[in-house]
Amino acid sequence: MTFSRRDFLRVGVAAGVVGTAAACGLLDEESGPERLDYGDARSQFGDLYVPSGDPRATIVLIHGGAWEADEDLDIVKPVAQDLRREGYMVWNLEYRRVGQPGGGWPGTFDDIGAAIDHLEVVAEDHPVDLGRVVVVGHSAGGTLALWAAGRDGAVQPSGFLSLAGFTDLEACVEEGLLAGACSNVLGGTPAEVPDRYREASPAARLPTGHRQSLVHGIDDDVVPVRQSQDYTALAQAAGDAAAIVTVPNAGHFQLIDIQHPAYGEVLTQISRLSN
Repeated sequence: MTFSRRDFLRVGVAAGVVGTAAACGLLDEESGPERLDYGDARSQFGDLYVPSGDPRATIVLIHGGAWEADEDLDIVKPVAQDLRREGYMVWNLEYRRVGQPGGGWPGTFDDIGAAIDHLEVVAEDHPVDLGRVVVVGHSAGGTLALWAAGRDGAVQPSGFLSLAGFTDLEACVEEGLLAGACSNVLGGTPAEVPDRYREASPAARLPTGHRQSLVHGIDDDVVPVRQSQDYTALAQAAGDAAAIVTVPNAGHFQLIDIQHPAYGEVLTQISRLSN
């Protein structure tokens, strides 16, 4: 069966994730987040969720959506709210996406780096422990999280977690996955812009020198589980501390469905990386 990017993102996320959380009364609108800008562009902002009490750690949360402008940070809003309930500070990021001015390469990637480094500013007024920061991304956001592991920024997170992210963007294009989204975000194919793939693809940026975890549903029909399996093997061979958890009876979106058993594995890895 063939799906367009919009089909599986809107149906899979909107109905399966936000709908489930709303039906269970888990969307807490009254104690909403604080919206903070980390740049001047319209999409350069993040929603900061502050827990009661001292935060266990700060989670930088990066949503997926094939890097396209018609999806936004609300995809992972239930996750952000649940992590706050678990005692984490959550910095839920928006960023410039394909279809917006400055979106694509390199703007989409640069925004993630800028947002992570902006935690230095956030820490001036909020209880952010810059030594306990974990970057978590789902799907296209997982790609961005692992990309960030290979950068040398002002803020150095303690760990990076990919939830069913693309790790090899060249293979994504060659295998015709995600309806062309991987070539769209980089502005061409590997043959046309090879340098961009070397700079953007997490598999090409190893070793990172950082702890990484990858969680992937075995039944994922959007991003093949081998993307995480192959990356983990490469990272370990390069000397990185990388681990993978493959979750049975879970597809692509169950990892961000806070009512699904697969989400428990996500919480376990966040706790591990934050300690």
